[in-house]
Amino acid sequence: MIPRLTVCAALAILALTASGCSILPDAPSTPTPSTSTTAYTPRPTDTSGTVPLTGAGLSWQAERIDTWTAALEDPRPQVTYTTGTTQSARTQFAQGAVDFIGTDRTFTTSEVESTTFAGCSADGELVEIPVAISAISVVYNLPGVAELRLDASTVAGIFTGRITQWDDPAIEAQNPDVTLPDEKITPVHATGPSGVTSNFTDYLSAAAEPVWTYGSVDRWPQLGGRGTTDVAGTVEGTVGAIGYVETTDVGELRAAVLRVGDEYIAASSRAAAGAVSIAEQSDEETSPTRVRVEIDRTPEEGAYPLAMVKYLIGCRSYRDPAVTAEVQALFTSAVSVNGQAGVTATGLMPVTGSLRIRAEVALALMGTDE
Repeated sequence: MIPRLTVCAALAILALTASGCSILPDAPSTPTPSTSTTAYTPRPTDTSGTVPLTGAGLSWQAERIDTWTAALEDPRPQVTYTTGTTQSARTQFAQGAVDFIGTDRTFTTSEVESTTFAGCSADGELVEIPVAISAISVVYNLPGVAELRLDASTVAGIFTGRITQWDDPAIEAQNPDVTLPDEKITPVHATGPSGVTSNFTDYLSAAAEPVWTYGSVDRWPQLGGRGTTDVAGTVEGTVGAIGYVETTDVGELRAAVLRVGDEYIAASSRAAAGAVSIAEQSDEETSPTRVRVEIDRTPEEGAYPLAMVKYLIGCRSYRDPAVTAEVQALFTSAVSVNGQAGVTATGLMPVTGSLRIRAEVALALMGTDE
């Protein structure tokens, strides 16, 4: 069990030891839609003496909420979490319709400054903590091709429509022992804003210049290809197709190995973790409760560049102090040693070392003005 007061006291000590941590500017992201400024009404406690919490967002976090809640000391809050897209969750959170969200991208500084978060206190500060590290796979449907090697420029060439056939010389050169078919390539991408798209295009932007000139965006550019809400299913049902999905969604599909330096690395959360580190912020953007990471899209050999991080996001202080305490306890449970121990069983990598300590320090500051 995770005692609430003891945790806060321990984190205050951690804050002193972590004072040397500096924190760089956010990656660009799609602005959050305009939000409601409806007054927030404090909610009554339930029969357990706690206030119920509401959350929304990605399904992976939904599967962990019960475990993280169960680790709290009694009385535990009742948590209702609704799964959906990152964009929908971000909108609900800004409107005060939910207390927290599970997502795979943080808010940018400009989004925070331009958005009124209805459930947060007047300063509108957020708490953003990483809770797991995942990877994105480039999946393909080519019967008879068991392994496919691709570098970033070739991936960008395929998704921009510059490379249109599977037996293109750029692909053949990297796969000399593979018989590639004279088959048209069908690039498949997600429709609508997507954290997976954001991370995929961030990789192309960093590793595939000048082929990819569309920046790091969460909505797919107007490049043709086939848009869908089910990339894995569309690739599986289309011979010659290629797409990008979170590694946990690959299923029976085959995934390409990506070139990193002089070697090719298979997608895995463990290899992706090698590309993740604590991001730095400029002095103007420093927020001790927003723990964002920096992903090296051109890492040293051994690390996989298509990494992705899952977050929990809430208010640093809520209009209702009781909600602040409950969210703080839940998030602290998520990043605790025991809370992170269960992450590996889901196929993802836990946050460890200085990154986990940094998250604990951020949570210790919830409800304070420090």
